[in-house]
Amino acid sequence: MDRAGLAFARAFGLPIAGWCPQGGWAEDLPHPPGVRALFPELVETPDRRPAERTRRNVALADRLVLVWPRGFASPGTALALAHARALGRPVTAVDPTDPAAAAQLAQALGAGGLVNLAGPRESEWPGAEAMAYALLERAWHSRSG
Repeated sequence: MDRAGLAFARAFGLPIAGWCPQGGWAEDLPHPPGVRALFPELVETPDRRPAERTRRNVALADRLVLVWPRGFASPGTALALAHARALGRPVTAVDPTDPAAAAQLAQALGAGGLVNLAGPRESEWPGAEAMAYALLERAWHSRSG
């Protein structure tokens, strides 16, 4: 899900910041430079654990936006939510199956500051990245007119 946010930011000229596991590790790009080949702005954590990347990205951002279907189990997404709550970060949870999802996402994006977009991994929810990217586009266009 974070990849959709990064790709969206790149396509729309928005700043990119954040962390990735050591070596740029990602499920589909497990060997260095990994995801940093696509997003060199990312900083590597000291180890390869995705949980460390998740914690650091939540701490870096001003708010957490979750694109997460109701009732869907995702340990990494649950970790992001728990860490954001522990840090007192605002959280917006958007269920992409809800007809109001684009409007909810537009409101969260319009709140300003650095947004950490999170949600289930592509391996947990096939098609999540494309769905999240399309939802981001709808939200962006609805808020900017």
